[in-house]
Amino acid sequence: PEAKTLLQATAEANNRNALTLGVKKYAEEMDRLVGPGKTKYVKKQGFEEHCTACRTGAMELFDGMATMGAKSAIATIRKELVTEITTAEEKYDVMNTQRNPWQGAEQYILPMGIAIVAFVARYFTDACAPISSICSNTSEFLGHVYVAIFTLMIIVSAGSIKSGFEYFKELLPLLTGGKLDVAKLKTS
Repeated sequence: PEAKTLLQATAEANNRNALTLGVKKYAEEMDRLVGPGKTKYVKKQGFEEHCTACRTGAMELFDGMATMGAKSAIATIRKELVTEITTAEEKYDVMNTQRNPWQGAEQYILPMGIAIVAFVARYFTDACAPISSICSNTSEFLGHVYVAIFTLMIIVSAGSIKSGFEYFKELLPLLTGGKLDVAKLKTS
């Protein structure tokens, strides 16, 4: 270990304590809005505003406490605080993003839109099908388009559908008035 004076050791301990308290303050404030126990999605702007406020509060706490020792030593530990806060912010962002009810919806919206347009267009081409073979062929093609899209979406979503049925089977006793095995439900 590096030999230090009592003042240097005290200053480092004080500054490390300020680092710890700054990270703790940041985590506590973030947990109130988007922590592990929360289930509601926070919009990006609100999340960023809260992150900024929590970061500012943690930095102010650090700056108010880390006043002993060389400025360079304080700056080094302050950089550690910024790094730890940035890492924590990324984790909170991932947690919050996973709560977004529209996450992944884009993979369904575009194909569903195309299928709906094909279905509606088929209705109109069916009206002129007795008059023209082009309308008849177009109607048949549009029918194939929306059936293919729905089939592919079911295949792509098979894992989610299977998981949904398994979860429903676990909830079925509750829905029928029986007891729910909470321990089993938490593990799944």
